[in-house]
Amino acid sequence: MRGPKISLQVILRNENIKITKKGDPMELHRILAYLNEYSGAITCIITFIYVCATIIICWANIKSSNASKKQLMEVKRQYEDDKK
Repeated sequence: MRGPKISLQVILRNENIKITKKGDPMELHRILAYLNEYSGAITCIITFIYVCATIIICWANIKSSNASKKQLMEVKRQYEDDKK
């Protein structure tokens, strides 16, 4: 016969329980509490990463566009030379 079942809510409300094993429900609870407490800072960090990624993508697109322009100019020049 198994011991009494304890609901997750009772475990999460008991502040005296310490984390003893990996994967313990309290570990998830503490992580979620940490994320909830620092949600503004986490949002700021993620936004900063997003802005940096957007700047890098724009820079790469500009570089690619310039390379395409140069290639088009060269093809145009070669066409004009062959036409003469």
